[in-house]
Amino acid sequence: MVTAKQRRVRRLQAGVLGVLYVLVFALGYWGHALQWQADKVSPVAWHDLVYATLQLFIFEGNAPGVTVPQLWIAQFLAPGVALLSAAAAALTLFADSWHGYRLGRAQGHVVVCGAGQQGETLARGALAEGREVAVIDADGTGAALLALRALGAWIVAGDASDPDVLALARAERAAVLVALCGDDEANVAVGLAAQRAAGELGREGDDPLRIFVQVSDPGLSDVLARQTALAQVPGAPLQVFDAYTMAARRFLSAHPLERGLTGPDDPRCVHLVVLGFGHMGQRLALAALRLGHYANGRPVRVTIVDRDAARVWHGLHWRYPSVEETCDVRVITGDLFDPDVRAQLERGVADELRTYAVCFDADGPAVSAALRLKDLLSRQPDARLAVRLSDSDRFGGLLLGDMPAETDIVILGTHAQAADLSELLDDRLNTQARAVHEAYVRHRRETETSPAGPSMQPWRSLDPDLRDANCQQADHIAVKARAIGAEVVDGPGPELSLSDDEVELLAQMEHRRWVADRLLAGWTAGPRDNAARVHPSLVPWGQVDEATREYDRNAARQLPELLRLAGRHARRSSSGRGDAD
Repeated sequence: MVTAKQRRVRRLQAGVLGVLYVLVFALGYWGHALQWQADKVSPVAWHDLVYATLQLFIFEGNAPGVTVPQLWIAQFLAPGVALLSAAAAALTLFADSWHGYRLGRAQGHVVVCGAGQQGETLARGALAEGREVAVIDADGTGAALLALRALGAWIVAGDASDPDVLALARAERAAVLVALCGDDEANVAVGLAAQRAAGELGREGDDPLRIFVQVSDPGLSDVLARQTALAQVPGAPLQVFDAYTMAARRFLSAHPLERGLTGPDDPRCVHLVVLGFGHMGQRLALAALRLGHYANGRPVRVTIVDRDAARVWHGLHWRYPSVEETCDVRVITGDLFDPDVRAQLERGVADELRTYAVCFDADGPAVSAALRLKDLLSRQPDARLAVRLSDSDRFGGLLLGDMPAETDIVILGTHAQAADLSELLDDRLNTQARAVHEAYVRHRRETETSPAGPSMQPWRSLDPDLRDANCQQADHIAVKARAIGAEVVDGPGPELSLSDDEVELLAQMEHRRWVADRLLAGWTAGPRDNAARVHPSLVPWGQVDEATREYDRNAARQLPELLRLAGRHARRSSSGRGDAD
């Protein structure tokens, strides 16, 4: 790490100067004593020798007639050591002045508010990409900030929501500002203050300050994400992001819960066991509910294990009243230390594809729980274990090294993965969702004379509800591909050809997915009323009219085209239907 290297260099410099000072002082003291004895100066007091030796360092100790070699050497070395120390101090002062000068002229840079683990990781990544970075931190001190400064970051101490502090960081002239202060309310306050600062400067839409605000609380994040006005400020669009949701989507994309499911006739159930139902656990469960619509038609099963499971489930149920209509859910109050909890987790594993997700906030308890699950996994050969860690470098080796080689164990998410500036700027997780929206807009323009409405807006201006619906449909494309024995691959390739039976299967999967997504968004079945969130098609496939069925079939037929628009393609798996992981 650069931090350790910088510290070693500084310790070495201080050590060399210290040794030189001691050596020169010793030579001077010894040389003066011998010279005074040769000159028959008496009496010789020790404090006189100290005083005379110190004068060597301020260029006042040199005198003609020196015959003692030790004193002669000290006379030349002492001024040199003093000059070397002064030069080091001058360089430090110059570096501070240069640091302030560069910050005062900064423009188009990245401002990171909060130097915690996520903030430090994001700042390091931005610096590695060659971007100029200013870091605002309330404390302004610490090893992480010293390391970032050594890498070239500007450090500003203070409250990032204070307009004066933002002005010091030249936030109003930055290209990007990311609020990672560790507190949702503080992050929102920082984002709003940055919007005001950019507005006062007169930033325009062609050169905006892009503001990203992390909000981890699921309820607050959902509400703020739907505040369209914040995202549509021309010169300073504010986008709320949730690192937990990003981690959940990333994990389910890389490690699908239905791995090994063999198609419509497979009787097994996909089962997600979430241990610890905090922010990460809730976001993972919700993502699984939206994606969990498979070829065999069996709903995903979710088991929540938490010491306060009843309360946290009640909170989730309050936000999503129809959640139980989308899945088979169980709630277990307790933890893995409870024999009754372990006994419940050992039941019904024969007909399941089970994933255990340890979602504790602290790494220590997460590793401890994972190790306790080891014996359960040994008796459940198809099970997978996912563990959320804030720092995989510190604990990942311990966890992975202790588990048997045949155990399917993965890291669910880390702060380093969550804090990826390029992913935020490029909206990388939503590449496929943008393609879905692009195809929809193009289809309406080809089939309608004057298409209009909120769904025709550009992606960045799209209503958050519509954008989220596109994301859910896009994320499910890979699930559909696996259902017909194919896998999604980046890059161009031959277009996948679908049989009529496959189109029918994918249409039914899409309908079930859409129904679950709408139910979670608060919609209900009934005569069409968009304002009241009522839709007649929120019924099982067998009750859907033929026009709606054909709409879903067309959506299934579009799958190869949607992949192509995102720069991807689907290819048949050589191992057969649904075996691709």
